[in-house]
Amino acid sequence: MKQQQEAALREAALRQQQEAALKQQQENALRQQQEYALRLQQENVLRQQQEVSMRETALRQQQENAIRQQQENTLRQQQESALRQQQENSIRQQQENVLRQQQEMALRQQQEIAMKQQKEASLKQQQEAFRLQQQKESAFRLPENVLGPQPSMSLPMVPIQFTAETTRPQTIASHTLTADERATKATRKLTIVDSGVLYEDDSIQIALKSDYQRGEGRLDFYIANRTLEQVSGLRILVPPVSYVTSRLTPPPPTIAPQSQAVFQIIYKCEVPFESYPDIQFSMLVRGLSKILKLKVPLAITKFCDPQPCEAQHWFGAWNQIKGFPLEIQNMFQAVTANVVHIQELLSKGFRFAVISGVDTNPLNLVGASFFRSTQGEFPCFARLETNPSAGMIRLTLKSSNAQLTSSLRNIFLLHLGVESSQGQPSQSSLPSMPSLPSQSSQPSQPSFPKGW
Repeated sequence: MKQQQEAALREAALRQQQEAALKQQQENALRQQQEYALRLQQENVLRQQQEVSMRETALRQQQENAIRQQQENTLRQQQESALRQQQENSIRQQQENVLRQQQEMALRQQQEIAMKQQKEASLKQQQEAFRLQQQKESAFRLPENVLGPQPSMSLPMVPIQFTAETTRPQTIASHTLTADERATKATRKLTIVDSGVLYEDDSIQIALKSDYQRGEGRLDFYIANRTLEQVSGLRILVPPVSYVTSRLTPPPPTIAPQSQAVFQIIYKCEVPFESYPDIQFSMLVRGLSKILKLKVPLAITKFCDPQPCEAQHWFGAWNQIKGFPLEIQNMFQAVTANVVHIQELLSKGFRFAVISGVDTNPLNLVGASFFRSTQGEFPCFARLETNPSAGMIRLTLKSSNAQLTSSLRNIFLLHLGVESSQGQPSQSSLPSMPSLPSQSSQPSQPSFPKGW
């Protein structure tokens, strides 16, 4: 009986355990279902939120694109409007310039016609006065056999009438130089002086003032407007060359009547040279285009600096340079054999220091200088032997650069020699002249004393 009760209890306990396990399983299954449902619900909510966010992003992107497109269209319209306005202003400005030029030309023609009529009227009055004077004199003139032959009558002198644009009376000569011929002579003169007039005509004058130091030249150009009208559209063109570099500080584009404008060009020498650099001026004068193509008087000697030294140092350097092409000698007919004039030209014009105590002949001169460039510095030497009775000069030049020696020879001959019919200094022969003493042995390459 007791065993039956224990078995019944065990069965009841087992049944309870089974029921509890089943209940636990049911609860777990329910909880899993609830969690799965909740997870599905959360995923749905999250998916919906993402879809909403994507729709909002797409809408915002569309709005931004629309705004950007509007801004670009507005900017393009503004640019087109500004360009159209500039074109219209340019056309209007051109039309106004053409109209103003036409008006100025018409006014100038009227003024010229009026001045011509005034001159004709004045000439007629003078002729009429002269005719009346002749009539009066003929009425009271005595017969020639009483007082002898009478002097012939001549027209009275008419004084020169100067206008505001007249600067000097014109000299009557067999040949009047043109503005270009005067500019050529001025360029030649300015190669040995630091300031002067480079070009001039009845409307424009261009003057030059220069300063050279250690291979650099500062050239100030002064453009004077001689007319009673404004000069406009002033432009300066400096074509580049290989032997010098230039830096231009341009002038203002306009010059008031009876006024001047100033601009500067800085030149730096690169290598020895012979030709002059070009410069071009373009402007509107009295409504007409004016273009001037000139030469800048930039000579090789402008970049030389005088080099004073003792006679023995000069001898030592002179004797180290021998033979062509570092040494060149020319004999020629001289413009003047005056030693004082040549000495002044050598020191001030060619920028050579005149060395004393070298040549015992008082009619001869020797000099020394340094040519300076961005490529280096080169000593230069000159000896001029004059023969005043024959009007001749023998020129000997030496330097450590062949091109430099040749260039120096050309500038010396340009100012010292008499030009032949071919435009070059005439060369001839001189009586034998003594040579400078030399040392017995010299190095093949120049090795100059300290300071050279």
